[in-house]
Amino acid sequence: GAPVSLDGSALSGPELLESLNTKCGSHGFGLAEYTGDCIIGIKGRVGIEAPAAYALIAAHRALESIVLTRRELSFKTRLEEEWTNLVFSGLYHEPLLKALEAAAQEMQRKVTGSATIQLYKGCCRVVALDSPYQLTALGYRYGEKSMFTSQQVIGFTEVFTYQSTTAHLVQEHAHSR
Repeated sequence: GAPVSLDGSALSGPELLESLNTKCGSHGFGLAEYTGDCIIGIKGRVGIEAPAAYALIAAHRALESIVLTRRELSFKTRLEEEWTNLVFSGLYHEPLLKALEAAAQEMQRKVTGSATIQLYKGCCRVVALDSPYQLTALGYRYGEKSMFTSQQVIGFTEVFTYQSTTAHLVQEHAHSR
């Protein structure tokens, strides 16, 4: 989702960015350096000052972490890398770019909610999250109050690790010959 309020006040996009830049910047947050390769092989190094953008990215990624599945998060990382490479290379009309954008848009459909950040001495920490789509919302937990019995966990572990365990045993057997 797109940011719509800051500290409980509804703001337009530019107002929100201006206010967030001031708040985050006053804590020394949002400075970065980047070294990269351009398409013709020249290395470049730039300094970046974008406090609001970095804070919004941190909050957005934290929301993604509670609403997207493990596989969606893994794919999103690869999607972002490929999208960035295409755009950075100037391939704006590459058909894959539109396909990646469609996939990203579909995954982002459920990324909505609220994120509370804490700013202190150059750091921005997400300290609270809430979303109607968070995957912990139904009360399923891991640990002492889990919905699974210890026997179910043991059985799952044996099945899930079967191939890795078999590979390990085969390698040990082959080395002992």
